[in-house]
Amino acid sequence: MSKRELGFLLIGFGVGLLFAAAAMIEFVLWFHHMFVMGFAWRPGSILLALPFALIAVGIALSRRAPRSAGS
Repeated sequence: MSKRELGFLLIGFGVGLLFAAAAMIEFVLWFHHMFVMGFAWRPGSILLALPFALIAVGIALSRRAPRSAGS
């Protein structure tokens, strides 16, 4: 696996984590309206930065790595 392929893989993981987080937030909000529940959001969580960090590293790897001979 080349660095370029690894970069695109990390970008995919980052975008997938963003979609998963959006789906989870949507589910929590839907569940909150069905039942009376309280949720505490903790701002500044390092896990919120993980998808963006994966995307940034993936872009850096895919931009710096040379293209393979096959493409």
